[in-house]
Amino acid sequence: MNIFETLVLIKGAGDLATERVFLTRSGFGELNLAGWQLRDQNNNVFTFPQLQLYEGGAVNVWSTSGSPTVVDLYWGLQSPVWSQGETVTLLDAQGEERATYIVP
Repeated sequence: MNIFETLVLIKGAGDLATERVFLTRSGFGELNLAGWQLRDQNNNVFTFPQLQLYEGGAVNVWSTSGSPTVVDLYWGLQSPVWSQGETVTLLDAQGEERATYIVP
């Protein structure tokens, strides 16, 4: 079941300063993303902290470092992680695939 209206909109792929994953949710109620993961084909993994995502809510996962807010999370990488043609996978806290996206 894909609970996201748009799993990922990768913006700035290949440029650490602007590279981010943008998740939006279309499901009902609130969803606790704690322990969910974003993975690439090279097994780079971002694990979500405690975060409630509401219907119509959105969050950016920036590849670079920064101070997290309710709409911006930071992976803390030293180099970009996303490239054209790469598959992004969203896994829930039990490790089940919830959605995928191929970077254009």
